[in-house]
Amino acid sequence: GLNVPALVVHGLDDKMVHVSGGRATARAIPGSELLLVEGMGHDLPRAIPLLKRAEKPIVVNVGSILGHRAVPFSSEYCASKFAVRGFSESLRIELVRHGIDVLLVSPGSTETEFSDHVLQRTEQANWPKHGLVSAAHVARKTVQAIRRGSREIIPSGWGRLVCFLNRLSPRLMDRLLSRYT
Repeated sequence: GLNVPALVVHGLDDKMVHVSGGRATARAIPGSELLLVEGMGHDLPRAIPLLKRAEKPIVVNVGSILGHRAVPFSSEYCASKFAVRGFSESLRIELVRHGIDVLLVSPGSTETEFSDHVLQRTEQANWPKHGLVSAAHVARKTVQAIRRGSREIIPSGWGRLVCFLNRLSPRLMDRLLSRYT
């Protein structure tokens, strides 16, 4: 099961990511609690003493596959997810001296209320249909990654494929994605 003590922290003023994602994550992990704070950094310097008390402290940041590969008509969202990825990499280095690890979770399309709150766009891409993964699936994969000591996970097959193809041939991905504009 997922019965692990967890505190899900989400930024209140994040214009790119609606708080529904944090709520869905907290609901998917039994016994977890949602804490809403201001800003991306979640005031981590104050949290370090609390984190250090844990047996194996870890900060889990939720990004997106769109932090690996940008797509048309979502530039602001993609930029925010690239930022989460960079923030996580930097934070991992900063916290290692405190014995605190950082895990980046980069899901693809996930069943949350987020789609009700996406940014207004002037145009929409006509993406091919593929299945959404459940928030519970992402939570299960996150807990497994914590136990393994992973640095990052992409908990959906579709997301792993997109990231693999982008690493293999970014130009090919540009051509593929341009078909949906």
